[in-house]
Amino acid sequence: MTMFGEEAKQTLQEGTAALQVENPAEAIRELARAFDLDPSLIDVGLTLAILQLQEGDLDESWATIQKVLQQAPEHPLGLAVSGAILLEQGQLDEALSRLEKAYSSLPNDSLTHGMMVKAYLMTGRFEDARVAAERLVKLNPDSADAHALLGHAYYSLGDRKRATSALKQAVRLDPDLGVPHFLLGVMEVEGRRWRKAIPHLEKTLEIDPEHAGALASLGLALAETGQMDAALDALEEALVLETDDPDVLRYAGEAYLALDCYDEALNVYRSLSEIEPGDPIPHYLVGRLSAITGNQRQMRKAYAMLMRLDPELAHRLARETGLNEEPRAAQPATGEKATSPTESKVYQIKVTLKGTRPPIWRRLLVTSDTRLSELHDILQIAMGWDDDHLHVFRVGHQEYADPSHELEGAADESRVTLGQIAPDVKSKLVYEYDFGDSWVHEIVVEKILEPEAGVKYPLCVTGKRSGPPEDIGGVGSYAHLLEAIQDPDHPEHEQYLEWVGEDFDPEAFDCDDVNEELQRMIG
Repeated sequence: MTMFGEEAKQTLQEGTAALQVENPAEAIRELARAFDLDPSLIDVGLTLAILQLQEGDLDESWATIQKVLQQAPEHPLGLAVSGAILLEQGQLDEALSRLEKAYSSLPNDSLTHGMMVKAYLMTGRFEDARVAAERLVKLNPDSADAHALLGHAYYSLGDRKRATSALKQAVRLDPDLGVPHFLLGVMEVEGRRWRKAIPHLEKTLEIDPEHAGALASLGLALAETGQMDAALDALEEALVLETDDPDVLRYAGEAYLALDCYDEALNVYRSLSEIEPGDPIPHYLVGRLSAITGNQRQMRKAYAMLMRLDPELAHRLARETGLNEEPRAAQPATGEKATSPTESKVYQIKVTLKGTRPPIWRRLLVTSDTRLSELHDILQIAMGWDDDHLHVFRVGHQEYADPSHELEGAADESRVTLGQIAPDVKSKLVYEYDFGDSWVHEIVVEKILEPEAGVKYPLCVTGKRSGPPEDIGGVGSYAHLLEAIQDPDHPEHEQYLEWVGEDFDPEAFDCDDVNEELQRMIG
């Protein structure tokens, strides 16, 4: 120690005593004094930086950890803490780089593991997050945070069944942890199970009263269950806290529509149309709501925007609102080729089964006038499903399904075309098949092409890997099956091999076979 050793020792003892009685403010004060007196106390600096981070003081935590790293530039825990701070600041690439260095040196450190899971979730590496979270749960089976992170990873992969199991375990271990309650509530809202969603969202807000996502989701659930005053209060609070989050705005807009609050819904969808100007649905809703509220100028503005984004939806708006369409509005700019709004285009789409590693995907050519009910049949053939379960398409928070499924809030999939809901290159939609296994397919429009003479669409261009067997249990269970059948020493090797058959090849995919079935489908 330095010449201040005794004083540093005394403040260190006082800081440690404060930690033991769970007084973080006092502990931070005393540990900061000790570390200022003797910067060679690296463990003290690390403890101090972690406490400051936990208390939300990023600037102080960063200053502390920089002093630690000056003493020990490659200290694994120092790198982990600095990575966590960078993560909170949104510097994701640098955060992940530091955390991966720390992780390689501290493979059994729970703190580093937890930070790695968060980093993977924030950077979209959901399968890596799942693997790290499962290891974290093995290291700390009684940690609510570990189970919450595992549930979050499963949720991000679209595995609702395992997400629910992990999140409920987190709640059992710590009923006052906010994240699992919020995710459980959101899943209930997604499933239109309004009354089941409300307790989870209310608990989230009891823990964090300024959680805008929970307020907006709760507002929608309350609106759908007829609790108008409470719904309006929740929505008002959500929109005071957050006006730039598309998910908050979508839930709020849907809730206001359910409450017949058209002026409020109009304001929300106007904001959403400004945040996501390439999405035609908010513009369409702005047009419809402008007609209801008597704002003709705004309705025409929405119509003009839709003529650029989705002419078919623009004409639908005109029919539904009685708008007298002006010929000039539909004319192309000078030098552009005039195209009939009903002329069919060919969409090159890529369909990826989310959460699979290596990914299972298909590249297809389908016409823009393909109805979603027809797209469902195409996807079943392309991915190798048996069409034994329910399905739904999602664009934002709007769902489309077969009316016989009786999904609350879902529009008729046979009454909307691919071109209407995905008007541009890079447009995205989601197709979920089998709500138990939750096979979530991301569909991205890669190109919009002119149809070729003599070619019959749809067509499969290419793809990779066989689709999973039905009823396996979802992405996580399929990964377990692959591990088992590829390892003769695996305890479940014979069981799984007997189930899928010895000729099952997860790498096999025959584009010609798919096209033969597609051609039979269209006759």
